[in-house]
Amino acid sequence: MRGAPIDRIVVINDLARPMGGASALALTSARAFRALGHAVTLLVGDDHGPLASELPEGARIEVLHTPSYMALLRALPGKVRKHRPDLLFCPGSFYTSTAAWTRFRLGRDAPPIVAKVSNALDRSDLGAVVNWGNGYWQRGHPLFLDHVVAMTHGSR
Repeated sequence: MRGAPIDRIVVINDLARPMGGASALALTSARAFRALGHAVTLLVGDDHGPLASELPEGARIEVLHTPSYMALLRALPGKVRKHRPDLLFCPGSFYTSTAAWTRFRLGRDAPPIVAKVSNALDRSDLGAVVNWGNGYWQRGHPLFLDHVVAMTHGSR
């Protein structure tokens, strides 16, 4: 799969509870991927909420009918098997555990996974223990992500 042309892309997000800029980025990215001619499936927990009116035209919308993060975590490997995307796009740090679980479940059958880091890598604002755990988690990302996108100095 590495080096193959990208045609089908799955973008994950939940529109019921927009999480910072991740939801807007998911919709903007899906729209941009469509404009480049890619087939896009937007996998969402719920298609209601403040950004529901901004669903990208021409994208396939697959709704899990629950805003539960655990439902997304459980469903994603099966949805990736179903849609067989050439790329899985994770629009923010909140969703990286779903990417990790998908890589673990699908192994070599998982498509390349690209994630945008949406939080600063140093989270000392959360206290020493949480910052240590966050750093440990971030250092593990190369085990399941093929590429990481960072858009601010704090997330590089």
